[in-house]
Amino acid sequence: MPKKSSKKAKSQRSRERALLDKVHLNAAGIDIGADAHWVAVPEDRDQRPVRSFGVFTSDLIALCGWLKECQIQTVAMESTGVYWIPLFQLLEREGFEVHLVNARHAKNVPGRKSDVKDCQWLQQLHTFGMLRGSFRPQAQMCVVRSYLRLRDTLSKDCNSLVQRMQKALTEMNLQIHRVISDITGLTGMNILRAIVAGERDCVKLAQLKHPQIRSSAQQIAKALQGENPGVPVPVDLVTTSASGLDPHISIAAARFQVPRIAQARGISPSQVEELIAQNTEGRQFGFLGEPRVNVLELNLALDRTTGHR
Repeated sequence: MPKKSSKKAKSQRSRERALLDKVHLNAAGIDIGADAHWVAVPEDRDQRPVRSFGVFTSDLIALCGWLKECQIQTVAMESTGVYWIPLFQLLEREGFEVHLVNARHAKNVPGRKSDVKDCQWLQQLHTFGMLRGSFRPQAQMCVVRSYLRLRDTLSKDCNSLVQRMQKALTEMNLQIHRVISDITGLTGMNILRAIVAGERDCVKLAQLKHPQIRSSAQQIAKALQGENPGVPVPVDLVTTSASGLDPHISIAAARFQVPRIAQARGISPSQVEELIAQNTEGRQFGFLGEPRVNVLELNLALDRTTGHR
C-alpha cells in the first residue's frame, strides 16, 4: 500500500508540473559560489545545459557570452554573501533581466528532486515564474548607498580609535580630555601632533590652544603634566618573532633587558653588559646591516656565569 501511494503522489506531482504555465521560456539559473558559478539553461539550448564558470572577470564575460548563445533573456540567482554583485552588475550591463532571489525562498518550494543541482532547480522555478526577485536600487543609488555605508563604518571606527587615544593618554596621566571637551578638535589635535613630534614642554603645548577654549593655558599645562617613564622601546622587540626563532636582536634590545636579566640571574648589570659585548657580532661582510647580539650564545654564557641558577 505505501508503494502505491508514493507512486500516485509522484504521478500527481508530474501531472501538476505539466499543467503549470511556463512564464519565462528563455530563463537560466545560476548557483553563486566563492570559487565557481554553476549555470543551467533549458535542455534544448545546448548539449551541456549545465556548466561551471570561474569567478574572474574573463570567466564572467564568457558566462554572459554563453547565455547569449543560448538565447537567454532572464536569469535567476541566489544572493550569496557579496559574491553575486560582480556577476549581477555585468549581467545587467549586458541587457539580461536579472532576478536576485532569497536562497531561503527557493529552498522552501516543494517538489525538488535530490539529483537536481541548485542551478537547475533555480532555472526550473524561474521558468514557471515561482521566484520573486529581491529589491535592488538603480545603479547610481547603489553607488551612493555604498559610500554612505562606508562613511558609517569609518565613523564607527573613528569612535573606537578616539577611545584608544583617550586610554593611552589616561595611562600616561595626560588629563587633556578634562580641560578640552573634544581631543579630536583643533586644539586637541594640535597638542597631540606636537607631542608626537617630540614636544614635552607643557607650557609650550598649552599655548597651542584656540582662543575659544574656556580653560586657561595654566589649566591645560597642569593637565599635561603626565606620568610617563619615557623609556624608548627598541623596535625589534616588537617586530621580531615572539617564539624565539629569531637568533639575533639589536644591541639596544639587549641593553633594554639588562636590569631584568641581572635581577633574575642574581648578577650585577655590569656583568650582563660585559656578556652582551662578548656575544655581539659585527656587520655581515663588514658593511651589511648593523651589529647584533647572538641571543643563543648570550643565554649559554649567562648559564655558565650563574651556574644554571
